[in-house]
Amino acid sequence: MFPDWHPTDELLVYNREFEPDSPDSGQIRTLNLLTGMDKPVRRKGGGFVYGRQAQWHPDGKSIVFTWPNGNAPVIARVFPDSSEYIVLTRVEWNTGYPHWFAGGEEVVFGVVHDETFWTYAIAADGSIRHRFLSADLPVSLRYFFDL
Repeated sequence: MFPDWHPTDELLVYNREFEPDSPDSGQIRTLNLLTGMDKPVRRKGGGFVYGRQAQWHPDGKSIVFTWPNGNAPVIARVFPDSSEYIVLTRVEWNTGYPHWFAGGEEVVFGVVHDETFWTYAIAADGSIRHRFLSADLPVSLRYFFDL
């Protein structure tokens, strides 16, 4: 689940645990701590947003998360107020663990390729990608990413 605080400290974003028989399993949701309102994040057209590892942008206007996409996870970004939905990475990258970096200018994420874990950064709009760290990560950082 691992909730993330909104910059105002009034909202949390989290994902429901994946449970086979639950209709809201895996939904990205927001919880308003002032009103107690717990609601799913929706896409344009009304569909729910599903994923894990959700994190608010530093300005609080969008959320980055890992979308399972079957067995080919991608990093995506959603704007809860407008429901705009952007897939930032390509399917063949096998990505996860997104985190905002550089004040929200980039998203840092993990890539597993040929049984090696790499860390990349991509522009917040998905336009520019570059390697952030090599596979030779310090042990403490490797634990942070559950390697």
